Amino acid sequence: MSAHPNKRSTKWIAAFAAAGVLAVTGAGSAAFAADLTTVDDTKVGSITVHKYELPDTGFGPEGTGKQLDAADVAGLTPLPGVTFQVERLTEYDLTTNAGWTALQGLSLQDAIDTATKTLAGSVVTDANGEAAFGSLPLGAYLVTETAAPTGVIASKPFVITVPLTDPDNKNAWMYDVHVYPKNQIANAEKTAEDSESTAIGDDVVWSILGDIPVSDPIDGYKIVDVLDPRLSYDPANPAVLSLDGSATALVEGVDYTLTAVQNAGAWTITAEFTAAGRAKLVTVKAADYDARVKLVIPTTVNEIGDGNIENTALVYPNLPSFDITPGEPGGPLEPTDESKWGKVEILKHEQGDKAELLAGAQFQVFTSQADADAQTNPVTINGQDTWTTAANGVTSIEGLRQSGWADGAAVAPGEEGYQEYWIVEVKAPAGYELLAEPIKVTVGDPTTQAIIEVPNALDNGGFELPFTGGEFNSALLYGAGSIILAGVVLMAVRRRKAAADN
Repeated sequence: MSAHPNKRSTKWIAAFAAAGVLAVTGAGSAAFAADLTTVDDTKVGSITVHKYELPDTGFGPEGTGKQLDAADVAGLTPLPGVTFQVERLTEYDLTTNAGWTALQGLSLQDAIDTATKTLAGSVVTDANGEAAFGSLPLGAYLVTETAAPTGVIASKPFVITVPLTDPDNKNAWMYDVHVYPKNQIANAEKTAEDSESTAIGDDVVWSILGDIPVSDPIDGYKIVDVLDPRLSYDPANPAVLSLDGSATALVEGVDYTLTAVQNAGAWTITAEFTAAGRAKLVTVKAADYDARVKLVIPTTVNEIGDGNIENTALVYPNLPSFDITPGEPGGPLEPTDESKWGKVEILKHEQGDKAELLAGAQFQVFTSQADADAQTNPVTINGQDTWTTAANGVTSIEGLRQSGWADGAAVAPGEEGYQEYWIVEVKAPAGYELLAEPIKVTVGDPTTQAIIEVPNALDNGGFELPFTGGEFNSALLYGAGSIILAGVVLMAVRRRKAAADN
């Protein structure tokens, strides 16, 4: 199949904490270098979250808890409109060594699920991607991304302490902490592969590509595709989930589950990764940053309707997105593509008299000039390969792929995928001549495409053939008969004379 550059695609963001963000067991380990220096319990601190997209070249500068220089974040794109919530873990007094020791034994999951917390504030990142939390009592804080614009997926919660050991002076504390949960920008796209298809009943193969989030573990990942009712799906020829750009194989029933359910004529295909499959995703992403999930769904077109068969998939890249309505912040990715179909309508009338409409003319359609000339390989739609004009002189050949649309993109004449058609009259109405040559046509939007007028000439151009009756012809025949009879008599006379002479 040919590929075209202008695919529609949707983006989502997966956020991950940089160094300096405590998101695992051992949350207090960064501070032990400063145990001999007393924490000033009269101070308050601050946490400033800097939200950036993760560049394609990698994870960006290393976070230390200090504010990065402008050069360190040059080229990074800030993300405004992301809501962060900060909660203080009240059981840990970080003005004491005992408090740090206790914090070291806390897991992130326990901080989320069971630790006692008080809300310190909720802030939305500004145009610079910053959310500042000031006047914070010293302690450990759980930072959670609670809301984000469409296309941004909430980052994993993390624990950060105020204060932190100053990375430039290991004998000092740092009370104003900066964290940079940088983000991965990932594409999900959908393509309709139909350039080799020409008529209803042919295949349209939908390919959905979704990037793998940079997360360990990946808590959920699934793709759901609700097919248009005009698309048929055969469970005996099922969809296949794989990893694009990786040799790692995925096994249905082990790495993912695949379900296909039909409701009110529409099929819903769901491919969901199991825990084993998600572990593979983590490994594959670490080995190849550009590896992606690929779901291929084979379908066939069963009718054209308005001609535009749009198909939108839902890519859920983490567990929280499973419960969010599509289009809402943090919800699934929605890549879309379409396949376009149309028809050819023929109006048959007498040459020079458009009011004389002709029934009974029969036509076939071909996808090449050579096939049209040889009348081989006619297009077949739902078992029909010949179309006959009705009493109004019209026949409609519905279910041809639009000429200027292939593999989800517009194509121009001469480009790969551009499809022209040839109409051949295989039977003329009684009293009329067949068309002398095929008619080349293009198929466009069925709601606007004009009808094709095909006039038929009368037999022999409207002239009567000789020797077919009438006074002139009868006289001609009578004269010819007389001449023949006279010749026969003359020949007989000559034979008798020759016999008498002998």
